[in-house]
Amino acid sequence: MLLNIVAAAKLYKSTRAEITVAFAVPVVMLGIACAVSTGLPINWMNNVLGAGVIFSLLMISNCLNNIVDAKIDAVAIERGNKKSMMFHGTVSRRTIIIISVLSGGAFSFLTVLLSRNTGEPVIAFALFGLFMAVEYNLPPLKLAYRPFPEITMLLPSTIVAVVAMQYILVSQITAIAVCTGAAFGMFSATWFLWQSMIDYDVDKAAGKNTTPVYIGPINAGIVGIVYSGIATVLLIVGAGGGGLPLYPSAVIGMFCMIVVGGIMIFSAPNIFKVWRGTMWAVFVFGVLSAVAIILWGR
Repeated sequence: MLLNIVAAAKLYKSTRAEITVAFAVPVVMLGIACAVSTGLPINWMNNVLGAGVIFSLLMISNCLNNIVDAKIDAVAIERGNKKSMMFHGTVSRRTIIIISVLSGGAFSFLTVLLSRNTGEPVIAFALFGLFMAVEYNLPPLKLAYRPFPEITMLLPSTIVAVVAMQYILVSQITAIAVCTGAAFGMFSATWFLWQSMIDYDVDKAAGKNTTPVYIGPINAGIVGIVYSGIATVLLIVGAGGGGLPLYPSAVIGMFCMIVVGGIMIFSAPNIFKVWRGTMWAVFVFGVLSAVAIILWGR
């Protein structure tokens, strides 16, 4: 029993299940909220299928990242980097490959079902997501090994995911979906940077040129604060122009910025705590934004 629990814990870390949930749930909620704001009839079965596509894409990306980062993990183990080892976990390469293959099968099956329900545009959305998941990890782009993947990969992927969720529910795309997707994507870039800082020493030693390695960890922290500020502006100005009133947008954005700032100040010595706290602050940002759109969006 104890061995099963330990194995499950390692699998949970190695597939980055916590990150998957913290990112995917707000994205799905934002897509639903934007669909509700249109006042059109919603196909709730498509919501289940769409959420499955998003979760399977994230699992594919996470598994590929673990396979590609085998060198990084080896350096972490060699150096005894407990933060990095705690973040990644350790399961066999075979297990990760099996999970990625199963996730790929689920992705393909669900995409075909969705395309039959809503039309060919869904295939374009799904292929874009798959392209970003693959090119984040593999050549020729291999964005994970270049600076600013939070802008080149995470931001566009988030916008497309929110827009796609709205489209499969009501066959319509509105400005509020684009704006809130961009706002959530920029806020997500904050915790994405802190995730990279967990592996800063290991990435630098292994030649992985992440944003913190490229500009330095202190500058990366400043950039993360700038990202959260841009997210707040996007939510206030962009979502406001798309139908969300100024007051709830400003309150949500400023509240989450204050929370993130507090986490950085009080948890600064422990990068892992800052990363986890920031990640769940971003989760709250997405959930509150979705609730605000449902209550006040038009």
